[in-house]
Amino acid sequence: MASISTPYQNDLSWASILNTMGRIEDIFRQQVDSETYIAGLYDQIYEILTMLHQLLPGSTEQTFGFIVRCYVLTVELYERKPAFKTGWLRVMAILAKYAGQIPSASRSVWLNIATQRYADCARENPMDGKFYYYQAKITRESGLNQLFFFCKSIEAEYPHIASISDVVVRRPTLRLHRIFVTLHHALFTQKLYAVEKLLKELIILLDLRMQNERVNWTVDGFLFAVCNITAIRQNQPAIVIPGLINAATQAFTLELSTNMSGRIFKLMIASDDTSILPYVHVWLVFLQFGLDHIQAGLFVKNGFSWGALIRFLNMLRTKVSISFETSRFPMGNVHPLPEDWLLNGLQWTMGYFPDGWFQSEAAQSDAKFIERPSHVFSRMERILWLAYKIAEDGKWLTYDEDKFTLNESVVLAPAEIMPLRSFKRHGAPHADWSLLLEGEDYEDL
Repeated sequence: MASISTPYQNDLSWASILNTMGRIEDIFRQQVDSETYIAGLYDQIYEILTMLHQLLPGSTEQTFGFIVRCYVLTVELYERKPAFKTGWLRVMAILAKYAGQIPSASRSVWLNIATQRYADCARENPMDGKFYYYQAKITRESGLNQLFFFCKSIEAEYPHIASISDVVVRRPTLRLHRIFVTLHHALFTQKLYAVEKLLKELIILLDLRMQNERVNWTVDGFLFAVCNITAIRQNQPAIVIPGLINAATQAFTLELSTNMSGRIFKLMIASDDTSILPYVHVWLVFLQFGLDHIQAGLFVKNGFSWGALIRFLNMLRTKVSISFETSRFPMGNVHPLPEDWLLNGLQWTMGYFPDGWFQSEAAQSDAKFIERPSHVFSRMERILWLAYKIAEDGKWLTYDEDKFTLNESVVLAPAEIMPLRSFKRHGAPHADWSLLLEGEDYEDL
């Protein structure tokens, strides 16, 4: 591959920069034969941008034009050489991010494009945590969505080890979200000032909001579950969080994260709204994972709200007529649930989904995030099937005579007397998973 020679003299003229920029198109036209080429191409682009910034700091118009031109050429390569799809998507994301950093009327458009390209990278590489980390950093969505992307980046099969302090978390509009994000930020950074007071307020606000029949918990419940589970896993004694090395503090953060998760769980699972089903679905996936993983199992056995779950499962069993007592994954409507796509790639979901589950035409479309009435039944079936799989192991649950019961060896968490109601509401207004892609705008409680 031809290289761009860069004369770093102080008298470098605009003409020589133009000449160097002109040669970039020749490099774009060369034969693409490896990912190394793509990395080299990005280095060339970055070199020119550095030259423009250092030697002609006021040349924003020229810089913007160069970035847009490179973006167009990258799109051409993406279409011409699909074998290197992830590489092209990543270059496009970086270029769009640069364009979004230049003050202009189209700044927000370019930042949204960058967010979407990183989302495309994550779709092509669901187990690679770095793409979720980039989404967390650049997304213009709310702080709750940023927190989710950060959690997924450190919980992916190939985690991107980073501190949440590197992510500028935006302030959510809704106070409930704001406190939830603040608490997790404290858990991940060891800055634990007034966390117990915040936790009390969080539970009060959550309880009040759950009494609002206009609130749909489909997406928020999913996000809450993933973030809670991440906080618990990242504060296990076997896990080392960047910047968190004090064993006593880590033990306290584990206790706090367990306490927060348990109290949220008891409130959520007592709801009479079917929109909590994604929340419960996520937790059951994690419970199944805990069967074979000691650290997760310790929390699940001694810190989980088993009493509330048992009552929920036995209530849910009366709502599903189909048999779930099988080892075969319930196919439901033969399409992945919206949350399946977002769970894919996490360490604790490995082995959960059957082979080829995500290989469908919907993978390339946002239609996969459309919430459908049939998803309610599919989630009920999934939850009961997961509970049955856990009961088959016999470590925590048992299932006999059409009833789930708790293994005698499990310690029941105190104060598990939350009343359980049968489903009466069905998530009005309709859930909108697209908020994870487009941002959100909630009013405060």
